[in-house]
Amino acid sequence: VAQDGMLLTVTSATAFAHTITATSLIDDGVTGGSKTTATFAAFAGASIVLMAYNGKWHTISLKAVTVA
Repeated sequence: VAQDGMLLTVTSATAFAHTITATSLIDDGVTGGSKTTATFAAFAGASIVLMAYNGKWHTISLKAVTVA
């Protein structure tokens, strides 16, 4: 929790489907509890902004990224 408030931005520079895995650590404001993967569409410019909060990552914004 010492990292609370820290922002992490990940963006794709290539047209490939990339994946971030953080087992049960991604909270996206949707029911079903914490998620594990963020999958980027196969487009350059797909991006996610995450904020550290209470030992997990909260999604701030998504562009062509699916969280599951």
